[in-house]
Amino acid sequence: LTIDHVVPRAKGGSDFSKNVVCACHECNQDKGHTPMEEWYLSQEFFSMERYEKIKEYIKPEAPTNLYRYGSRRNNAS
Repeated sequence: LTIDHVVPRAKGGSDFSKNVVCACHECNQDKGHTPMEEWYLSQEFFSMERYEKIKEYIKPEAPTNLYRYGSRRNNAS
């Protein structure tokens, strides 16, 4: 298996875990710089169920409120 970028790095994709999936070497090479949707929809092994799982996996996580934990000041006496 290889690491495939859902949004290719050549097209602005990142190396973050939400932008990478496992793929066999042949599929990774075949996809190249093609957008994932365009490539995957044209494959004979396309499955709407898997496509929906991939889309859910790569969906960005909701922002986290970093201030809800209070200050990081050391209050030790």
